[in-house]
This record gives sequence, structure tokens and C-alpha cells, in this order.
Amino acid sequence: MSGTVLFTPGGWPGMIGRFPLLFAVLLAAAAGCAPPAPRPAGERAVSPAPGVVVVVSEHVTIDRAEGREWIRAVDPLPLERRLQACLGREVGRASLPLRLIDADEYRRQVLPGLDARDAPRTLPSFRVLATDAGFRARAGAIGLRYVVLVSARAEQAEEGGIGCFSGYGGGFCLGLVTWDKTTRLRAQLVELGVGASGAPVTADASGRSWFAVALLIPLGMPAAPEGRACDSLARGVVAAIAAGRTADAARLPPE
Repeated sequence: MSGTVLFTPGGWPGMIGRFPLLFAVLLAAAAGCAPPAPRPAGERAVSPAPGVVVVVSEHVTIDRAEGREWIRAVDPLPLERRLQACLGREVGRASLPLRLIDADEYRRQVLPGLDARDAPRTLPSFRVLATDAGFRARAGAIGLRYVVLVSARAEQAEEGGIGCFSGYGGGFCLGLVTWDKTTRLRAQLVELGVGASGAPVTADASGRSWFAVALLIPLGMPAAPEGRACDSLARGVVAAIAAGRTADAARLPPE
């Protein structure tokens, strides 16, 4: 009986010797279809987009009223979250390939064991941290490239007053109080491992709130300069990153 011979006496080695090009193509196709090697346990996938985190280095409020002045420190953590939200919106508008890293997640992964309020928050401290191999390894593991160090100062001046009067026929209140508020934000953009220099990014916004009472009817209008300053600073930071303008950062030592 005649027919097609599928196997030569040499078996598979003989077939490979007769058709080397065919078997090379088949092996390449098989390798392309093979599933990827499993990721080692505990290893996290990191997005190729560079990571950026917002850290508030200082937040103070200055109140002025009746010729006196009070300066008080404010918890920086709520402002960090607000600035991160503003930066996230601006990154989305600009379609910039950046990945925002939550400040709390950054501290858990890169600065383990430190309370959020005790974590390093100044440019000199980041210069010192950049020389630490452990810090560099942990920052690299989450893809951290940029740290936005922000200092915030809110100034508020109060004027006016409200008086209440009473008599046999009843009572009433009358008056007007105004608050002139200014928010000043200053961001130092740190690019870990580069050490380039550039001007800080600043944003100021002002507004006037007022509250009045006419007889027994209260009226008022709040001002929110913090939101405008937050959005303006985010635009400046995104523009600086896009243009490659980073602050005097921590230069990594050679490996």
C-alpha cells in the first residue's frame, strides 16, 4: 500500500534534521502561547507610570482681630488629602502619565513604623533619606518618583461686630462681621534620584466672608479661597513635571 510517510526511521531527531526551519517556527509559536511565569509570592506589580505623592511639610493659620494676632499649627493630614484630590483632577485633565500614590500608603510602604505626623516632611530630610539604600529600595518598589512638598499658610483678619439690644418692647440684634482670608501655598517638587533645580511652585487666593444680623434675620456669605489655591497649585505642579522642572532634590549616590 502506498501512502505518505509521517515518521522517518530516525524518529523525531530525523524529522528535525530534515525540516529545521519548520520546527524553529513551531517552537517560537509555542513559546509565544506559553503562560507568563508566576509572580513570586509577596511581590507587587508596579505600574510603569511614575508615582507622585503629596506631603505637607507645614500648615499654619494666622488669625488677626482687635489688634491682636494668633498663630497656630494645623494638622497637615486633611490638607494632604485635599491637595491629592486637586492634583488627581489636574493630572486627568492634562492626560499626564502619572500615578498618584496615597500619602498614607506611601508612609506604610516606604516609611514603615513611623507615625504619620512624625514622618519626614522637609527637603533636607529627603536629601538624607535618598542616601539610604533601604529607602531607595522601598520607594522603587512602589514606583515612587516625585514627592510634592507643600507648605501652607492661611491668614484671616476679622473686622466688625454684632450688638444685641433689649427693652420693654422686646429686643433685636444688629451688626456685620467680615473675615478677609488669604491662603498661600508653596510646593517644592522633589524628583528622587535626579537632583535637578527649579523654582518652587506657588499659589495664592483671597476671599471675604461676611455675616450680618438685621433685627432677628441672619445673613451671610462664606468665601473659600482654599479651593482656588489648591486647584492653582495643582496646575503649576503638573506643568512643572511636564516641563521637567524639579526642585533641588536629593541626588542618589552611585551604586
